[in-house]
Amino acid sequence: MPRKYNRFCTKKSICNDFLYLYKKTMNEEINWVFLRSFVWPHEYYTLQAFLESNGVRVSFRDELIINIDPFLSNALGGIKMYVAEEDYDLAIVLSEEFYEKRLNDNKDAEEDTEEDKE
Repeated sequence: MPRKYNRFCTKKSICNDFLYLYKKTMNEEINWVFLRSFVWPHEYYTLQAFLESNGVRVSFRDELIINIDPFLSNALGGIKMYVAEEDYDLAIVLSEEFYEKRLNDNKDAEEDTEEDKE
């Protein structure tokens, strides 16, 4: 009887490579360290995208329940962002850079609106 492949595998070698990578990442033990918490999901997603684009592994807690019922955010302590222990120092530097840039962008936008009013 021929072996059945799932819908993602068309060749045996591709399927075996996929399973190997999947098993390898599942067996990897990562110590997660708390970075910060967020009240609203959009705050979390912007920083998550920035950190992941710079190679930092990110995980979170309570994100799904807060997406379902946003009013529980304060009761649960918000969405908690965790980063891999070896990426923690880089994540702190990148998050400070991210929020500093965001603050400068907001100041520039306020100056532009004041110039438009005059």
